[in-house]
Amino acid sequence: MREHSRLFLRPATQWFGRTILFAVMVLLAAGDTSRASYIAWAIFFVIGTPILCGPLGPFEPWLHRRRFARRRDAGVTIEWTANEEGLRVKTGDLARSEVAWKAITKCARVRHGFLIYGTEICGHGEAIFHLLPDSGFASPELAVRFGSLAEQRALRFENHG
Repeated sequence: MREHSRLFLRPATQWFGRTILFAVMVLLAAGDTSRASYIAWAIFFVIGTPILCGPLGPFEPWLHRRRFARRRDAGVTIEWTANEEGLRVKTGDLARSEVAWKAITKCARVRHGFLIYGTEICGHGEAIFHLLPDSGFASPELAVRFGSLAEQRALRFENHG
């Protein structure tokens, strides 16, 4: 089972790399005026355009924000409550669930909060995790209390923060 891994390339870096690759392809294709040039331009458009634009290129972040804004759960407050038995999650008026500590396979303390891994797995075999940010706790003392409770109750606890 794979666990959370950090993406090292930021979108701006990826966009910059794609633009450089696109420019190199233009220079290579434009340098030849023979019959092979037409093949090079065809390859350029078939391969180069998806490389530059990716799925949606620079419009992808905007499209994700737009799609999320139209969802029913956009802007809904998610409330987590921890006790000796487990975690209780309330998502506005939309959903409520309770999870026993034995269903939490791992809890990791990271720099800005906690990652909670349950028994759920995505369709492609990766573990689903939830982030509880430090900013979501009413006070820093509550974050410390949650950390000590998770350390005692979760099957596995790691401190990366």
